[in-house]
Amino acid sequence: LGPVFDAASDGLGTMVVGTRVWAHPNGVHPSLPWYSRLSLGGSVVAFGVLPGADGRTPGVDPSVVLAGDKWAVAWAAVPEAQEAADADWGIRLGFFAPVMEGVGGAFSGLEQVGDVRVISTGVAEGPSLVWTGDELGLAWAGDDGDGGTAVHFGRFDADGAPVGEAVRISGAERAGAEAVVVSNGEGFALAWTEEEAGFGA
Repeated sequence: LGPVFDAASDGLGTMVVGTRVWAHPNGVHPSLPWYSRLSLGGSVVAFGVLPGADGRTPGVDPSVVLAGDKWAVAWAAVPEAQEAADADWGIRLGFFAPVMEGVGGAFSGLEQVGDVRVISTGVAEGPSLVWTGDELGLAWAGDDGDGGTAVHFGRFDADGAPVGEAVRISGAERAGAEAVVVSNGEGFALAWTEEEAGFGA
């Protein structure tokens, strides 16, 4: 089914993060999150699995932003076993710093900074990250507590600690996975799709 990815630039190149999903008789299976560093000219400088991912739940729908001096990546965890506990699903948020080596400090890879934070549990999808210059805004579609799906939004500091409580934004029977959050540095704006009973998005 091909790769699912997101990209962001730091002015020196582009960081691409993604997962690969493939069809299987038992359903669709994702890969571990990966990254690819591209030069300004588009050449691949480095490629690999995000640090620490060897023991990490596979995921989909990654979103990446440059948050100060490190990269923030959010993704939706999707366990290999569909009957996995709710705690194995949900939205994850991790931080990764560039590793520079050699003369001139060439980019050679990423290192994980701190622990991966569990933002939500239960089936979730479509995280969208934005950096204001001071904090992160994160929107995602997840369980609304009543058997449906709602869009949620939370704010986090530069280390991933919550700034206040996450809030539920949408109220439809089912919110789509296309939530997007942007910021002008002072506030946040969100857009998303919703599906009402008997109607489309």
